Amino acid sequence: MSGGALDDRLAGLGGNDMLLGLAGNDYLDGGTGSDTLWGGTGNDLLSGGAGADQLLDEEGSDTLGGGSGNDGLIGQSGDNLLDGGEGDDYLIDGAGNDTLDGGAGDDQIDTGSQQSPSLRTVQILGGSGNDIIFLGDNVATKRVEISGGSGSDIFRFDSGQHAETNVINDFQAGIGGDRLHVYGAPSGPGHPFGAAGYLRLLQSGSHTLLQFDEDGAAGQVAQFHMLAILHGIAATVSDDQGLQPGPGWRPH
Repeated sequence: MSGGALDDRLAGLGGNDMLLGLAGNDYLDGGTGSDTLWGGTGNDLLSGGAGADQLLDEEGSDTLGGGSGNDGLIGQSGDNLLDGGEGDDYLIDGAGNDTLDGGAGDDQIDTGSQQSPSLRTVQILGGSGNDIIFLGDNVATKRVEISGGSGSDIFRFDSGQHAETNVINDFQAGIGGDRLHVYGAPSGPGHPFGAAGYLRLLQSGSHTLLQFDEDGAAGQVAQFHMLAILHGIAATVSDDQGLQPGPGWRPH
């Protein structure tokens, strides 16, 4: 079902529907079933409803609500709100000042890698559940403010090259708390905070800076640069629990 150039209101039935808003400020409601909703241009409101839905923004400042079910929400341009709702959802940031809210469930939230000529801020809200938040797009004009919410969340840094600013506001250290996965640091039985010198935690006032050196203490090319700011966390507490520089590595 497709809209036109005006402000359309499209509603699905009980099956697996495809709704295309095209131009205009549209309202798309998938209803029950596993639906695909594409807003098109304009400032659109997309509601997936029940079922495993796929919601896609194109242009404009849009609101995407997954509803219940395991949904996929993808932002593009514009300042968007992506709300996964209930279920294990996957949310991908676009190129604007976006807010991504996983809601209830074990969600995956990806800050994306779209470039922007001006500074922009992305708000990440994990909600309840054990979420995975992917960081590390190397976009210098992006600031990411993150609140993982309740549950044991994983903040995953996919590479050593990070130009964006990542601020984790509610990191929970200790057994059963949150985890930092740093991919690019060596894995195995060694301790990358030791003489190898790949990772370090630097106290800055009441906060902790997580920093990474791609070639470690033995290298002469790379230098330490910041991966994330852990708001209100002491470096000694973070060092003891919650850090995992790669598959198979544990601090003890």
